[in-house]
Amino acid sequence: MVRSFCAWLKHIFLACLLLLFLVVAVEVGLRVRDSYAHQNQTGENLEEILIGKSWNTHHILQPMRRSLYQIPGETKKITIKTNSVGIRGPEIVVPKPDGVLRIICLGDATVLGPDVEYEETFPYLLQRYLQQRTEFKVEVINAGVPGYCPLLGYLQTVHHLIAMEPDLLIYNFDMSDVADDHQYRRITVMNDEGVPLVCPHPYLQKKPKTLSPKYGQEFLLIQWGKKNLGKLADQSHYLEDERDISSPLGKYAWLKDDSPDWDIYIKQSLSPLGELKTLAGKISAQLIISVIPAPWQVSSQASNNKALQKSLGVEVEQIYRNEKPFERLADFSLEKKILFHDPSSEFINRKEVDDYYWEHIPRFSVKGHKAYAQELARFVIRNFTCFRLETTKETEKK
Repeated sequence: MVRSFCAWLKHIFLACLLLLFLVVAVEVGLRVRDSYAHQNQTGENLEEILIGKSWNTHHILQPMRRSLYQIPGETKKITIKTNSVGIRGPEIVVPKPDGVLRIICLGDATVLGPDVEYEETFPYLLQRYLQQRTEFKVEVINAGVPGYCPLLGYLQTVHHLIAMEPDLLIYNFDMSDVADDHQYRRITVMNDEGVPLVCPHPYLQKKPKTLSPKYGQEFLLIQWGKKNLGKLADQSHYLEDERDISSPLGKYAWLKDDSPDWDIYIKQSLSPLGELKTLAGKISAQLIISVIPAPWQVSSQASNNKALQKSLGVEVEQIYRNEKPFERLADFSLEKKILFHDPSSEFINRKEVDDYYWEHIPRFSVKGHKAYAQELARFVIRNFTCFRLETTKETEKK
């Protein structure tokens, strides 16, 4: 009896010892991986390798960062460097030197272009194209941040970009901005007139009520468990509803032919662009709203990846013919007297438009950045006399 009890205790002890060994091994493995990741800053998740929390704009690009971004579904890795103010590109001189024409491109990850090299992004190409048409020195600043929408773009300009003295602001409207606005508006602080003041990240406002920092932060296994359990909770929270603006499946629902009634959400998402126009006027700058079409608005084969489309509630091999999203943006721009650029009609008519987007992510490929930069450059040249170099020289000769 005593022997069997001792043998039972021995088995229990060995099992606990083995379990403890496995826990320690997993913790050591996570620490090795975490150390490697911090040294190399590489991964597919932009939030983990590049994004920091903000009191003013919910999140920002971390300054002085050098990260390697693994393009989803691709073997190539892209180097992303940020300057001292958290912008991809070289350092920016403030105050602005004389003779410099400064343009700031606002928007989300498509503007940032983490999937292409810096010299392949459309803001860089736009600078190159415009420089050929003016005697001023042109600077195009890439202020794109993943997840940004007009609400956060306006706050970004107020708190960070206004000191750069831009001559032209270009807000590049992504079709997911309506859903993003709905997410951030709920935690945005407004003044009495409804103008956004700040959008603080919730984590900065209150401490977690779960495990104490002593244990929750020291052990990576606990952090990993909380993170992945949180993902499962988020997935179970969202219904499989392709018309729900709060669901990942509904992110592009307003583009469909049988789109839901998102009128109030669309108005809210566009309203910060009116405030941005007012702000630009106060510093004698101009504003352009430029549309970045979703892949499925210009081609049935662009970003034609079943897993991607399923995760976003998008039908496979179908092009959305609904013109209302473009019309809503055009009508708003006309009402607010904002220059409006829509390259979608040009894209639809091109045979190579399928190659303008990546397969596994709904963002511009290298060819897409180039095509968009060319169309945007043509629009800017047509609407601003300072870029009509040939016309100016002909006038001087006369």
